[in-house]
Amino acid sequence: MGRSSLALNLALSIGALEQRVLLVDADPNPGHLALLAGYELPESFLPLGITQTLALSESVDLLQFHAATEDTRCQPLHIDGEALSAFESRYDIIIADTGSGIAASAQAAARAADASWVVITPELTAVADGYATAKSLLCFEPATRLGCLVNAAEDEEEAEDLHHGFADLLDRFLEAKIDNRGYIPFDRTVRDAAKSQSPFCLAKPSTQAALAVAALASELTERHPIVTLPRHRAYLEGIADFVSASPDGSLAMRQAQEPSLIV
Repeated sequence: MGRSSLALNLALSIGALEQRVLLVDADPNPGHLALLAGYELPESFLPLGITQTLALSESVDLLQFHAATEDTRCQPLHIDGEALSAFESRYDIIIADTGSGIAASAQAAARAADASWVVITPELTAVADGYATAKSLLCFEPATRLGCLVNAAEDEEEAEDLHHGFADLLDRFLEAKIDNRGYIPFDRTVRDAAKSQSPFCLAKPSTQAALAVAALASELTERHPIVTLPRHRAYLEGIADFVSASPDGSLAMRQAQEPSLIV
């Protein structure tokens, strides 16, 4: 199960608990979430300047975030912060699915969020990617609140060993702490659900992976709000401020102009 599948099924599981969820596809290669859910690619939030969502369930909406391209990166960006805040107020929680942790769009989504999770698997390459993600996030924002979720673990013991090793790695070389956000067990039915473009939490709710995601959703709902950081602006506005990337891949702040966002 990949990050997109996890984000989709977590959002739907939280939605099943009567929570309003906005699921944001912030991957630089958009469309994964819509395809996994069995839908066509929805309209984008950027650069069109609209918030047109796709309803995945009665409680979950999908919003396609489109990162800046070479053609749009230097164009003025018009953002109405109050309108975005009003739009976001419809939801209890926002979940953003990103691509690689060192991509500009992933950095933007993480820097605008209250908390960021690093998803790792028992594979060495996934651990290395997770470390690079955490390092990159902390370099931009040392106060970033990080959580570690172990995916596709054979059992709880393997997940605990992997988390402890990863946490020790961050503590030793980055002097950073990371919360243990639990684990999702390896489940072969997840692949079948992805092939059939049907979320496994709906198609196979009694499987190990679906039950683990449901438990995680329940924990997040009970702990809501997950964090208590002061919010002075809309999350989507925060992403929009960081959509500009320099040629070397680093992020640059973009100032909002006169508002023209249609909500």
